[in-house]
Amino acid sequence: MKKIIISIFSVLLISVLWYIKDERVNVNIPIPNKIIIYKNGGSKTLTSNDKNFNDIIELTNKRVNKSKSRNLEEDSDYVNYLYKNKLSWKCLEFVYDANKSFQLKIKNNKVEYNYKKLFFTIKAEGGKDYGADMAYGDKEYISIISGISYDEKIMMKLLNIIDQEIK
Repeated sequence: MKKIIISIFSVLLISVLWYIKDERVNVNIPIPNKIIIYKNGGSKTLTSNDKNFNDIIELTNKRVNKSKSRNLEEDSDYVNYLYKNKLSWKCLEFVYDANKSFQLKIKNNKVEYNYKKLFFTIKAEGGKDYGADMAYGDKEYISIISGISYDEKIMMKLLNIIDQEIK
């Protein structure tokens, strides 16, 4: 009887661990042609020649890949509000010369996203109100994916970079 209980417990434990591992987002955001930083009414464009360009990409990839697919939601109604407020928040915009795509699993459905630009909120208001949204689109943003990880260490590093770039 003891062996049966241990076997059942082992199978359950392995199943839970597999589920936790499998729900992580596994997306590598490609290197953009430029990154536009927005901060409280100002903006600055970075290219691959700029000091913080690669750090922003690395931190953003870490942030996205710490997200769990079960937390992600898509919302096309909120995108205009998000993008309209970019100048009053701290945000990053990745801009590409050519079309890109990635797949995400959202609510157990694999969805392919095509884009030429990505938009990430980093900090929306005062305090520790970190952004958890990523907008995507071609010429205009068409929808957002909310529920992106806002790991405090990553967000603080991104905020420090934004503050370095725009004083």
